[in-house]
Amino acid sequence: MSRSMRLHFINHACVLIEAGHTRLLCDPWLSGSAFHNGLKLLAPGSPTCVDLQPSHLWISHEHPDHFSPRDLLTIPPSDRGRVLAYYQKTSDRKVTQFLSANGFPVCEMGDDAVSLESDVSVRCGSVGSDSWLLVESGGSTILNMNDCLTLDPHVLDQPRTKIGNVDVLLTQFSYANWVGNPEDVDLQRWAASMWLDQIRGQIAAFRPRYVVPFASFVWFCHDENAYMNQHMNRVRDIVPVIRECGAEPVVMFPGDAWRIGAAHDTEAACVRWDGAYADVATRGREHASSVTFRKLEASFEAYVARLRRKNDWRALEDFAVRGNLPATTIYLWDYGSCVSFDILNGLREVGSTTGGWDVAMHSESLLNVLQNEWGRGTLTVNGRFHVDYRTVGRFWRQTQIAYANNVGLRFPDTLSPEALLAPARSLAARIAAMKAS
Repeated sequence: MSRSMRLHFINHACVLIEAGHTRLLCDPWLSGSAFHNGLKLLAPGSPTCVDLQPSHLWISHEHPDHFSPRDLLTIPPSDRGRVLAYYQKTSDRKVTQFLSANGFPVCEMGDDAVSLESDVSVRCGSVGSDSWLLVESGGSTILNMNDCLTLDPHVLDQPRTKIGNVDVLLTQFSYANWVGNPEDVDLQRWAASMWLDQIRGQIAAFRPRYVVPFASFVWFCHDENAYMNQHMNRVRDIVPVIRECGAEPVVMFPGDAWRIGAAHDTEAACVRWDGAYADVATRGREHASSVTFRKLEASFEAYVARLRRKNDWRALEDFAVRGNLPATTIYLWDYGSCVSFDILNGLREVGSTTGGWDVAMHSESLLNVLQNEWGRGTLTVNGRFHVDYRTVGRFWRQTQIAYANNVGLRFPDTLSPEALLAPARSLAARIAAMKAS
């Protein structure tokens, strides 16, 4: 096996791969919080993109713990033209357009391998909105699966056919998103075990000699979501799972470098991560600040105005008349009362309700949902909300159109009525499956 490629672990899902003259930087999130103050790095204190001196850049997907504009823009404008960026082909092209507008030359990747230099090539493939990257050099292969969701074994059929066996697999090892309300301990444990099953499936598919667990080195950093830290997998838990599957675990701490095929002290890295996990209990958490109802109203009006511009409003009204778009009731826990959220009839204060609520959150979180089309998606990652599983589908429907607009879909042309209803049904099915497990 060639020993030419060298892997530098930077932090979380960020690695730097050295091969020949290539310095390929993947998914640099290096500072600050992500997902509306919901997640922070488990081991803070990373170098900057400037310090890392990349020749090439790859972003797996748009989530801010992989695509961090703040960190990318630390590279001076005069130097960005020398960093060739790679991204999957998408219909909305938002990441590509951002990179291009800020001076990075961009290559949109399809199915074909792309040569970075003699004997160094990359290949990219999509899994939902996410993507994987295969790096080949000197007869060695590194497959970066970041947090591609591959629990359905058929999802792996296409990359398995294209890629075959690999030398090194980099993959997520724990949940980093909302998994139920605080009392749903069994759901959180189930989600943690689910990621172990995913690792087992990926090892079976790609037969790697080495597995580098990564893309899960975060902690839930807000008062409203800290309960989700308790049952996340810790990297030490993953080591025996990888060995049982016949691969060698390579656990890396920020600053570690490893040449493929060389010996690596995984236990030393685990000890350092043990300290980082223990340190979380002593760190200060983020807190929310209340938003006035007047500001929520103004943001709601702007939210609806954007929906009107981006969708066929008459078709939406016809859809709603048939009972498909009921208002959702949101309990704002800093207000101690509820609001009714209805894109056709407005945002109204309704006080306490005898019928209960569909979803509960802070007014600051509702403002983020209203101000950003991706706000609903951010909420479902950062976990700064609670739900009534019986009725939360109403909230999903009310916010689904904006969420779909975020990825370039339009109702009803490319977002069909059935697709608008599907997320609520899918959520109910997933929750039922988890509770039954």
